[in-house]
Amino acid sequence: MAWGVPAGYQGLQSEEEELEMVLRLSMQETERANLRAALLLSAEEAGVEAEEVLTTPEESLPGLSDQENSDDEDRIGDRGMDFTEVYEDTCSTAAVVVRLGDTNVLTGLIENDRDLEVPDNRGWRPLHEAAHADQQDCLKMLLDAGVEVNVRNYEGETPLYLAAEKGHVDCMVLLLEAGADLEIPNNEEATPLLKAVEVGSREVVQLLLDRDVNVNSKFCNGWAPLHEAASQGQADIVQLLVDHGAQLDIRDEYGRTAVFVAAQYGKLECLRKLLDESGDDLVNTRTEDGASPLYLAAQEDHLDCVQLLLQRGGDANMPTDAAALPIHIAAEKGNYSVLEHLIPVTTQEALDRCGMSPIHSAVEGDQPECLQLLINHGFDVNCQLSWTYSKSFEDRRQTPVYFAVDNNSEECVRILLEAGANPNLDEINCLLMALRHKNFNITKMLIEHGADCNSNFVINTGLFPSTIAFAYEDERLLKLVLDGGAQADTCFLCSIGNGRHPVKWMTATINDTQFCEYASLHSNRQRAGTMVRLLLDYVGNVQLCSVLKDCVQDKPEWADIQKISGNPRPLVHLCRLAIRHTLAQGGHLSEVLKLPLPQVMTRFLLHKDTAYRL
Repeated sequence: MAWGVPAGYQGLQSEEEELEMVLRLSMQETERANLRAALLLSAEEAGVEAEEVLTTPEESLPGLSDQENSDDEDRIGDRGMDFTEVYEDTCSTAAVVVRLGDTNVLTGLIENDRDLEVPDNRGWRPLHEAAHADQQDCLKMLLDAGVEVNVRNYEGETPLYLAAEKGHVDCMVLLLEAGADLEIPNNEEATPLLKAVEVGSREVVQLLLDRDVNVNSKFCNGWAPLHEAASQGQADIVQLLVDHGAQLDIRDEYGRTAVFVAAQYGKLECLRKLLDESGDDLVNTRTEDGASPLYLAAQEDHLDCVQLLLQRGGDANMPTDAAALPIHIAAEKGNYSVLEHLIPVTTQEALDRCGMSPIHSAVEGDQPECLQLLINHGFDVNCQLSWTYSKSFEDRRQTPVYFAVDNNSEECVRILLEAGANPNLDEINCLLMALRHKNFNITKMLIEHGADCNSNFVINTGLFPSTIAFAYEDERLLKLVLDGGAQADTCFLCSIGNGRHPVKWMTATINDTQFCEYASLHSNRQRAGTMVRLLLDYVGNVQLCSVLKDCVQDKPEWADIQKISGNPRPLVHLCRLAIRHTLAQGGHLSEVLKLPLPQVMTRFLLHKDTAYRL
């Protein structure tokens, strides 16, 4: 063990951490000695016997007990060094004495004119210490000695603020009688009243209200005491504040009233009281972004609050500025029970005005249970986004199935397709998105449900199907789209043939690009042999152009490719192609699976007997 660290510290992870811990403990021991020396010196100057000073057990010295050392050691082992605590007690002699509540020593210090206003590293004066530690006798002695009652520490906190934070009512009374200003906020504009509400001290709140404190004072973000009480679920304090003039419609910087806060945090009793006091006038107010209390309650899955708001007239058809209804956010977040209550009260007219279905929201949030619930209630699986919504997406997506594919949500894709979703309605076919994600299962489901295997990318249109380009890196995916009817023969159509191909600079697009040019790209040449060999299983008699030959001649598949392309194809193979072509004209090749054919015939038509099998 390095540096003579005692047993019990084996949990540290490195020598550096061990060194930090040793330094920390060493500094704490030094601080302990300094504090005790200060007390002895103070006792001597105050004319008090040293034994009287040391009657307080050593472990009661703030921040320096053996138990705290043990706890610190455990914490160090868990999360590393924290030097802030080392300097907590770098305070004056008077502050130490006050914190310990030793009135005898404090009397001596006062009689010897010791400075009672010396701040520590936090800006705390002895009066702060007395208020925080509930040392009422010391507090009164300091006030009688004439210390400043409204002095602020570096956080802007007055002694009254600290007493309110700790719930020390008697100390607060002494401070108020000495002229403490109950409206002075800290640096974040939090007043003693706001702090008392935050800690839930009803007695302190009552005391301040009885002294005519400003009940509507605001925190730096516009948060008032009523907001805080509502967020904490303190219904009795909410009533107390309202009874003393708290404004029910006071808003924070986001435009939220206390009704919003109670709904957002799921504080039912506070919400009920606030609605009772306002006469339900605030039930349909809106925040800066247009959200209603019902929207926030639906978002956070507070079913009881949703039910109460609906009973009090909450409008389920009032959209946000982003044209979203409570039903949308409930579906997106997967709040199933809330969604059940919102479906009956949401109108189709409101949904039409929004331009988006909750089906889209459920899929976007990958919430299959909510999606199934909406389908069961008759929502259209082929609904499309309005143009306003659609144009906000670079790919101009429109249908729920596209959202599901883009999210790689296999369960949502399955539910939608089984419910009758059409995979060919979007400007960019969702099959291309599945291929881009290299998701085999989703690709297979889409093809089985009629996705167009010859679809082209809207921007980059080559002379062969984009599905083949998107599947180029994975032969399993390529076989799926070929089985689904992708026109493999287009890959062997070359306008130049065996002649010399001109140099063509490829750009980010593949407009009018031939397959041979695509396969000859540096990033694609490595897989050219595998892919050309697979493509040959789906074409008749074809010839390889000079560029395509150059791409595959050095590949292991070249011998097989040369044999197939250099000889007439078997009649049985040509018959299969003819049957597939005929079936494709009458519908989609996925329909082959539904035909009452012998299994061997089905496998034959779907190329299950070829060298490349799934």
